[in-house]
Amino acid sequence: MVIYTLRDDAIRLISAPKATQREAEYYAQGTLDQDVVDYFKQATEQSGALPYQTQINQTLRRAIESEGLEDIEALKARLLEDPEFLRKLAKYIKAA
Repeated sequence: MVIYTLRDDAIRLISAPKATQREAEYYAQGTLDQDVVDYFKQATEQSGALPYQTQINQTLRRAIESEGLEDIEALKARLLEDPEFLRKLAKYIKAA
């Protein structure tokens, strides 16, 4: 397991790596607003709820993944408005 701490804008290694079956997990030390923590802790009171740290991680992951999807959609829209791209695409399809 690798534990990092964030102090003075520097990430420091605290312990040695340990192999896991899934993606590497890092323990980060930081601060969150109390209302954010309270929100996720309250959500853990529901039956079958995941731990609040897991919920925070999942929320952050969804935000990152959806941001990437928005970028892809924006790129598609720009390409479909680009006459040069459309000409090259038509030429490519015709040659195929």
